[in-house]
Amino acid sequence: MALLDALALARAVETSDLSDASATYAAARKWHVSIYQAMSWAFTPQYQSNSRWLPVLRDRVLFPASTIPPVPKLLTSLVCGSII
Repeated sequence: MALLDALALARAVETSDLSDASATYAAARKWHVSIYQAMSWAFTPQYQSNSRWLPVLRDRVLFPASTIPPVPKLLTSLVCGSII
């Protein structure tokens, strides 16, 4: 994420007036960051909770589903920032 932020900031400074660079940067990162935060909000409880059934859901449903094509490629694209 830091590298994606750095790339977006460098492009914003390169292509915009310095006074507009922060707005250009924020616009460039808005959708990826929003989607990443939503996914993190949705899936963090599967890994960090005291629930008895969330780990079962993670291990028995989410993990197997994450191995079915094209899900692995979509997850990789999401993390890399190339899906948005």
